[in-house]
Formats: sequence, structure tokens, C-alpha cells
Amino acid sequence: MSPSPSPFAAAIGGSAVVDARRRADALAARGVEILDFGIGEPDFEPPAPVREALIRAVREGRDKYVDPRGLLALREAIASFETERHGLAADPDALVVTTGSVGALSLASRALFAPGDEVLLLEPCYGPYRNLVTLTGAVAVGVACAKRSGRFVVEREPLAAAVTAKTRAIIVNSPCNPTGRVLREPELRIIAGIAEEHDLWILSDEVYTDIPRMIAGSGHQSSHLGP
Repeated sequence: MSPSPSPFAAAIGGSAVVDARRRADALAARGVEILDFGIGEPDFEPPAPVREALIRAVREGRDKYVDPRGLLALREAIASFETERHGLAADPDALVVTTGSVGALSLASRALFAPGDEVLLLEPCYGPYRNLVTLTGAVAVGVACAKRSGRFVVEREPLAAAVTAKTRAIIVNSPCNPTGRVLREPELRIIAGIAEEHDLWILSDEVYTDIPRMIAGSGHQSSHLGP
């Protein structure tokens, strides 16, 4: 008899998105034409300078351990970006470079959430948020967004009503996966006000923020961004 996994891991189900992608791949392998909206993967190539820099780094043997926070030059570039784009005085020593957005969300979840905490999710939302919360022993609490004029809207009353003494954080995603919704300033003020009122963390996932700009820069019209 094999040892059992942790109760947190045992509570995690499979990914519906990954399952759909595998089934789509199996159909495509049999010659079926598939229009795949399952994975959030743009259908344009990364900019040439990025690809060339990656190739150059491999050829130059830049494959050794670095500071776990990431290369200093990269963190300095990120800090400059935050200052120029958002007016934030970011400290390179306070930044951490991760392997993708899920890596960042996983680290942040483990740093902020503890067993018994409650974390609010604005629904519809990216499905893996629930798993990331569950893996810490915390409880994911869905807060359904209202439907107004053809879009999902964050309103104060439902969000405020979901806050309890156990609430630790609100996960915010804009542009949103899977709806593509972009939160407007009044909605952001509602979220920020509730977080300040109850001393909550805001975990903000902005992974799709620059996709429209990247598409415009590539001169390519994307057929899909994926959920």
C-alpha cells in the first residue's frame, strides 16, 4: 500500500481545460479540424529580439544558477517598467521573477494563505485559482459577478457580503480569463475599498494586460486569445 498524498493535494481535481486540450489534440491527430479556444495561447510568435536573445544566451553558456529572485538586470528592467507604466517606485530587491504566471500565483498563495483562511474569487474566473487556494489549506469562496449590459460587473453588495472574519484575500484578474472582461475604475475602487476596510490582501493577476499591445505591435490580427 502506497502512502497517501496530503489532504490538500487529494482535494484537487483534474483540469477541465487540459482535458479539453488533450481531447482536441487526439481529434486533430485523426484529421479532424479543430478550432481550439481551450488554452490561452496567442497565435502569433514572440518578437524576434526576444527569440534571438534566448538563443544567444544558450550559445553563450548562460545556463548557471543565478539569484533565486532572478537576474538583477531583469529585475531592474521590471522596476523601470513599473515606474514608467504605473508610476510605482519599485525596488528591484523586492521583485521576484518566476516561471510563468502560475508560478507567481502559486508562490504568492503559499506566502499569504494558511489553512482555514477564506479567499474570494470573482466569478466567472480562471479555474486553477481554486486549486491554488486549496493547496494551501485555505477555502476558495466564489462571488458571482452581476450581469449588466452584456458584461459581468463587480458590485459592492455581493462582494462585501462574502467577507467574513476568516477572509484573507481577494484574487483579481483583469483582463479576465475566461471572459476577456476588463475591470473599470469604479469596480477597482469597490475592490480596493473593501480590501482596505477589512485589511485584506489583493492578489492581482494581470497576465493578459499587454496582449492587445503585442498584437498591435506584431501587425497581426489574432483569431483568438483563449480563455
